[in-house]
Amino acid sequence: MGTPMLKVYTYQGCSTCKKAVKWLKQHSIAHQEIAIRETPPTLAELESMLAAKNGDLRSLFNVSGQDYRALNLKDQLPGMSTEAALALLAD
Repeated sequence: MGTPMLKVYTYQGCSTCKKAVKWLKQHSIAHQEIAIRETPPTLAELESMLAAKNGDLRSLFNVSGQDYRALNLKDQLPGMSTEAALALLAD
């Protein structure tokens, strides 16, 4: 069984996403680019990402994004359960 292809969730207006994809292409790293708004990660994928980030839930959120600010997640996230936060991201 081969190594699964790297999935890169991107947001169209994100300069960091664009730089990351450009770097992957320059280094001939096979990847699958997925539009995060249209196809958000599954709960299982988010749980895997969270484990890779040593449980740092905040690191899964775009803390500079409009949605983060609009939903007042800076204040809500610390009291939110992991399940609720991941469900929000998967939605």
